[in-house]
Amino acid sequence: MANNPQLVAAKADADAARFDIRVAAAARLPRLSAIGSGNYNNYLGSLDSSVPGRVFQQSQRTATVGLSATIPLFQGGLPAAQVRRAQALSSQTLEQIVLVERRVVADARAAFSRHRATQAVIMSSRTAVSANELALEGVRAENSVGNRNVLDVLNAEQELLNSQVQLVTAQRDAYVAAFALLAAMGRAEARELGLFGGALFAPVLKDRESAPVSSIGRRGLSRLQIGPVLNDQSSPEFREEPSTLLPMPETPGAGVPYAAENP
Repeated sequence: MANNPQLVAAKADADAARFDIRVAAAARLPRLSAIGSGNYNNYLGSLDSSVPGRVFQQSQRTATVGLSATIPLFQGGLPAAQVRRAQALSSQTLEQIVLVERRVVADARAAFSRHRATQAVIMSSRTAVSANELALEGVRAENSVGNRNVLDVLNAEQELLNSQVQLVTAQRDAYVAAFALLAAMGRAEARELGLFGGALFAPVLKDRESAPVSSIGRRGLSRLQIGPVLNDQSSPEFREEPSTLLPMPETPGAGVPYAAENP
């Protein structure tokens, strides 16, 4: 979860708020500033003299260097008020970090739950497709001997098509849920998805026992990590069905089909 862009932005805001406290406290101290400036003028021969023998200089350069010191004598409590305001804003950013962490964990859990649900739908849809294919063969065989009419064949074909559409829809939902989980964990960057060339990206759920457990998500989800696995599913951690989505296009260097396992 540490790579989530929203969480990274919240932590950066908290760091900036802590520096604002020091800036506000510095208003009580004396201030020494260095001043420097330069100037160049060129009159391009436009200066003429009415006095014979007197010539004006047509260009000039000037430079100014100095020091400026400011010593606060009476500020009416303004610096103290600004410090308290900066401290309150810093506390607010810390609470914002907790809010963002909880939101990220909730989004990740929801995406993982959707992914698990789509796996069950994919399995049931594949069973339905196999059953409807077998039923269609039977209806066609009965139609060949005159026990079924053409309408029965068309109905069986429609049932098969509906189950195939449901399977493809579930496969699409599994992809969306997996990438939503990647985005929640901050692992959906272009370099991590392999968009700069090379093999295609295949998101695979991993359970790394050595992964640190987040202080916010102390349950099992915090130990889930998703990473690009390219043409490598020989690990003993992946014991369930090898593919839950349609094969990817056969292009040179293409990655493995989508696979997701129970952590």
